[in-house]
Amino acid sequence: MEFTPKLLQDAVRNLFQMNNYEVREKVEVHGSEVDLIAKSKSDPFAPSIYVEVTVEYVDNTKYGKDLTKFELVRRLDPGCICLSVSSSGFTGPVLERGLNTGIQLKTYDQIFRSFEKFSPYIEKIVNDAELGKFVEAYEEPFFDDKQGRIKATDWIVKWIDNEIDAPPWIIILGEYGTGKTALTRVLQSRLVARYMTLPNQPLPIRIELRDFSRQFDARTLLHNFLDRNGISYIPIEFLLHLINTKRVFLILDGYDEMAQFLNPRERRACLGALADLASGGAKGLLTSRPNYFSDNEELHVFEALYKNLTEEGYYLSGSDRAYMQSEMNIDWLLQRYILERYERYLRDLNEEQTASLVNRKLIHDPVGQEVVSSILKRVFREQDDGGRSSLAGKPVIISYLLELVDIFKHSIKSYDTEKLSEWTVYRMIVDQLMIRDQHRTPGISPSKRRSCLHILAANLSQRENTVANDETFYNIINVEFRSELRQLEPEPKLIRRNELFDNLRSSSTLTRSEEQPSSGWRFSHNSLREYLVAEMYVNSVKTGKFSEITTPITSAMRQFVKSLDVGFVDDFIARIGAVWQSRSSRRHIGLYLTLYWDALTKISHADASEMQKLFKFMGETLKFDHVTLRGIYFERVLFAKNADFSSSDLSEIRFHGVDLGGSDFSSAYLDACAFKACNLAACSFKGALIYECEFFESSVSGSDFRNLAERPSIFVGSVENNRYLTGDVALGWLGYNGGFVDEIDDYYVYMHHPKFEIILKICEKLCEQRNRQVRGLTQRGEAQKDPPLARDFVQLLRRLKWVDDNREMISINSEGRKFLPEFISENKMPSQVKEFLETRR
Repeated sequence: MEFTPKLLQDAVRNLFQMNNYEVREKVEVHGSEVDLIAKSKSDPFAPSIYVEVTVEYVDNTKYGKDLTKFELVRRLDPGCICLSVSSSGFTGPVLERGLNTGIQLKTYDQIFRSFEKFSPYIEKIVNDAELGKFVEAYEEPFFDDKQGRIKATDWIVKWIDNEIDAPPWIIILGEYGTGKTALTRVLQSRLVARYMTLPNQPLPIRIELRDFSRQFDARTLLHNFLDRNGISYIPIEFLLHLINTKRVFLILDGYDEMAQFLNPRERRACLGALADLASGGAKGLLTSRPNYFSDNEELHVFEALYKNLTEEGYYLSGSDRAYMQSEMNIDWLLQRYILERYERYLRDLNEEQTASLVNRKLIHDPVGQEVVSSILKRVFREQDDGGRSSLAGKPVIISYLLELVDIFKHSIKSYDTEKLSEWTVYRMIVDQLMIRDQHRTPGISPSKRRSCLHILAANLSQRENTVANDETFYNIINVEFRSELRQLEPEPKLIRRNELFDNLRSSSTLTRSEEQPSSGWRFSHNSLREYLVAEMYVNSVKTGKFSEITTPITSAMRQFVKSLDVGFVDDFIARIGAVWQSRSSRRHIGLYLTLYWDALTKISHADASEMQKLFKFMGETLKFDHVTLRGIYFERVLFAKNADFSSSDLSEIRFHGVDLGGSDFSSAYLDACAFKACNLAACSFKGALIYECEFFESSVSGSDFRNLAERPSIFVGSVENNRYLTGDVALGWLGYNGGFVDEIDDYYVYMHHPKFEIILKICEKLCEQRNRQVRGLTQRGEAQKDPPLARDFVQLLRRLKWVDDNREMISINSEGRKFLPEFISENKMPSQVKEFLETRR
């Protein structure tokens, strides 16, 4: 760091204070001023430390001055420690004199290292042999986006070293299996190695966000890092100090894995915590799948709320103002570090990189090289436009094929390799892993092992579960092997349970996680876990059971199902039609639509008549009542008029350009749903809960919004220029635009009139001051937007005899005070004002 004398003294003082020292500054000792005196709080018998701080390169002259001062200090406190700290260093003769005179000489970096307490974390990374092998064999991926194409790790290191002009906070996006987690692990390893030899470089701190399935703040995040790495003894204030002085590089992996469990409000709070860390000055990166960073507008939850409260005269208590200020601070942080984001897009390996990786890993196995390459050349994803894109460079698929190369040499002919979809290649991989496990530990049949792994995958995809412990396995064994175990005597039963436990936990799909405090087992890659969950639910459809869906439906799971053959989708339509009538008692059936939605829309090619055929089992209109739906995108041409969504649970559903006229949303729960350019005329939302939903450019005329579960919160306007409304203000907007709402004061309805602000400002001015110029009221300020209307309103006040005037000047009179102050301060609109605005709609 480039220090000034003040910054260096503050930095040294902070180091002592963060390590439980009481520090005094600028203390006179025998007429000489000592920069710092530090006294341990934890050890009352420890000697005091007298510190002189300088940014100079200390030579004999400078040292002589400090030595004179330290000699005076020793007379007063013979047992003390005398320490000279320089940010620039010491000459050789000075170092020799310091050794002979008993004065400790330290550069700032050296004293920082003496306080450095991260050794267990550093040793854990450096001594991880498996990580070392992984880093050594790592195939460098590329960023490929509007900023250009460059090796990802090269770019990141140059950015950390300030050789690249980019913000201090970046977001790395990439599909599943592109190697985002691998990239963060490689960075962590390389940066830790660099830190060991160059302690002035930032220490990398890597945190897996999957461990946070609930809303958190910045301190919670850091406490988790300290606990998991066995360094919880480090004060959180010290770690924050390192962040604020840019001595830490933050690596936050898997935002999408966390976000899938959170609603938009919780996601916003967590992003605020991440932005709070970034605001301290440290650089950091955040990885995520792209779909969790697609909609900026969801983050502006409070933007219009406190604007309305502060600008429209609402009474605010001290706690209200503090709450709003905290929300505005979050908005500022989000805008500064997240919304105005700098993204880099991580891509799959290209053909040359893929060949290089395969050949390097199988350098002595030309047959294996040919087998793996032949499979990779046939793995494709079908695009919505009918085209195909290769998945040959997806690192996760390559790694599994390399691991199973010996088995594939003998079994590849049993598969149709002319065309392999994502579903097929993952099924192949899991099949071969099951065969390997059967050869190694034959105590469980492949089908039973697969069933256990399905349950385990679903368990580890739930909110609270990140790793499987012993209890997790034994619970699965007790259920899946119940018939076998109940026939055994107690001792053989115990032995068999332990055998099954050892067998299952050694499955090739799993890897050991030693992270404290939640060590256990997890799947070797998230996409493998997601595939097994999707396979379990697809199997449930094939049997007609439609087992309860208890996990989030992720984008990868939807992509896997989308790649199924048409026959699977046709079978799904037939089977869901058979159980759809029982949906009111099996609400989770709707989640199967979420899982299959991309496959359904691919088949229909977004054609309205084709889509209607897919849903013919519903009858003449779409019936989505009494079901749970998540993350579905209803396309513009989807037939939905008079649809039934009553008593349904709808979360993050997007209706774009859909004619929903006459549809029923009564008693539905609508969370973060988007109605953009939709016809919502004559719909029923009676008894519904409407929470942070968008009504952009949509018609609500004739719709019923009465008896809502609670006051709504909505976004109105457009994506580019939106406002957030809540409570009676939101109800008033719905009422003003033609909806039927519960009885509220006309104020809340007509405040949405485009000329309302003109009327309000005229009344405010009259209530503020006894005499007002007519010209000012009708031509200046807000009135200049429509002077004729302002003049007409002033004339109305004259006719009503609410003002006294002498042509040029008017003032509110006793009659006017019966109405206008209530209008301004209590939001009660006089009927005469309502009628005036009504005639000018």
